[in-house]
Amino acid sequence: IALCGDDLTGLARRAPLLAALIGVGLLSLAGLPPSLGFLAKFAVFAAAIRADLGALAVFAIANALVALAYYLRALSRIYLQRGESEAPVPAEPHARLAAALLIGILALGALAPLALALVR
Repeated sequence: IALCGDDLTGLARRAPLLAALIGVGLLSLAGLPPSLGFLAKFAVFAAAIRADLGALAVFAIANALVALAYYLRALSRIYLQRGESEAPVPAEPHARLAAALLIGILALGALAPLALALVR
């Protein structure tokens, strides 16, 4: 599937589980809480600031905001636009695995701060 290609347009109507998995993945890449991507970006930005590399942290945050625009563009095609074809995407044989990964990305992101607090 091409990112922001015609394949993604209207995907939420044709394959809701696949659209949710791609959506959560994109939001995790964007670094939005409570995903693992948020924790990873937070750790990198905090390490840069602790190492007195504030300019690098500002540059990284600016790049993350630019990337967020691309991710939101893909999400708008998935959820807000209608595709030319409304034919449903055939159910994938690994739909349960995809759902488990979707839940795992969110659950681990939500539980990671608790685990880090216990370690410290």
